[in-house]
Amino acid sequence: MSEIGLFEAMYSARALRRLKPDPVPEEIITRMRKANEKSKEHAVAEGIAIAREMFERVKPVVQGVQVSAPFGKVELALQVFEGVL
Repeated sequence: MSEIGLFEAMYSARALRRLKPDPVPEEIITRMRKANEKSKEHAVAEGIAIAREMFERVKPVVQGVQVSAPFGKVELALQVFEGVL
C-alpha cells in the first residue's frame, strides 16, 4: 500500500479545500509575545484565553471544534472549554 504525500492529502481533503491561508493577526502575536516576556505560565494562560475567544467567535456558526492537547497535556486543552460550553 503506498502512502500519499502531504500536499496531495491537503488538496484532496474536502475539509481543507476552503482553507484560508490568512496570517495570524498581529494583535494576537503581540499578545503572545508580551505574555511570554512575563513567564511561560503567562504565555500558556494567554494562549488558552485566545483559544477561548476564538471558540466564542465561531461557536454560533459551527457544530463543533477540535482543540489539540499540546505535548499530550490534555488538561490545557480542556481549559479552553471551561465556562464556555
